[in-house]
Amino acid sequence: MDLAGSLAPYVLTEPPTGRDLVVAVRALLSLFSKTGPLAPDRRRSLPANWASTVNVLEHMAFTAKDAPLMTDDFNPTGAADPAKLRANADRLFQAAG
Repeated sequence: MDLAGSLAPYVLTEPPTGRDLVVAVRALLSLFSKTGPLAPDRRRSLPANWASTVNVLEHMAFTAKDAPLMTDDFNPTGAADPAKLRANADRLFQAAG
């Protein structure tokens, strides 16, 4: 059996990017949700945001426990205080274990 040939119709020619990627990730994350599909106004946003305080991010990570927690793109150069954003990311990553 030619496995590669039988899977050919399911291969993505180009992976999703931008908003399409967010929608795809949200659909995947909904498999871990106890509340079911998200409201239409929340489908294009991610649960965690680097603009949040580090305490909020740590709480979200603790609450998610074994489920994946998707956070938006890490872009410290576009932030008002890049050093603070990097420090918050370091604290969050060091708390993961």
